[in-house]
Amino acid sequence: MERGGFHRQPAAAATLLLLALAAGCSDAADDVTKTSASTTTTAVTLTCPAPIEVDEAADLIAALAGLQWHLSGQQTSGLPALTPDLVVAGTVTLAAADIPVPEDCLAESDCFHVAAFVGQAPGATLEGSAGPEWMATAARLTLADTTVRLGPQMLDTHPREYNLVPVVSVEPPCGTPCTEGLAMCPADGSCYAVGDFYCRRCEGRPAEECACRAPDGSVLTDGTSCEYWISGDWGVVGDCRQGVCEEE
Repeated sequence: MERGGFHRQPAAAATLLLLALAAGCSDAADDVTKTSASTTTTAVTLTCPAPIEVDEAADLIAALAGLQWHLSGQQTSGLPALTPDLVVAGTVTLAAADIPVPEDCLAESDCFHVAAFVGQAPGATLEGSAGPEWMATAARLTLADTTVRLGPQMLDTHPREYNLVPVVSVEPPCGTPCTEGLAMCPADGSCYAVGDFYCRRCEGRPAEECACRAPDGSVLTDGTSCEYWISGDWGVVGDCRQGVCEEE
């Protein structure tokens, strides 16, 4: 990889992004230390929103209706919006095609016009294919006697045929303990891959700063090689200088 600018292969862009989203989800564990109707405490103190009971697919759509579609890419920062815990007793199935996507997406030819599902959580089954054919996204979500959260995200898949693809991420309940390699974000009770992803998502720092963060959160020493993305197909390789990745 040459120092300065580098190009990302288009197929790798979508694959890396979907892997990052999957890393933001963790399987349920049994070592939760304290739970109540509205609060779960694990390694960090969390105050989770009051849960919502779900009886039918329309309840899931209603829970998503008030949330903003967060732009997500290898270069973006900030937390995506998430529903409160959605408590399902019985079985509820939702088709991704029934989820309304933003009007500004529908008005653009480079934005895929139908939503799809990504992610994983206990009691959640993703089936079928949706979205562009080169993405591993699902057309249907079935929830059976479980609790999950949903988060609408607009994936930046530039420079593919569709630069933006709307997806709904399926995640475990707020405060679900993290597995190895993930860390709990106090802001939303979700687990994110340590290092760059946690820095950009949970802490909301810019990509050039997160490129100089070690997995434990410490700032890398000056002169350490670093790299980060500035768009879907263009990035920078350089050295860390005072906690920022700077091109030589």
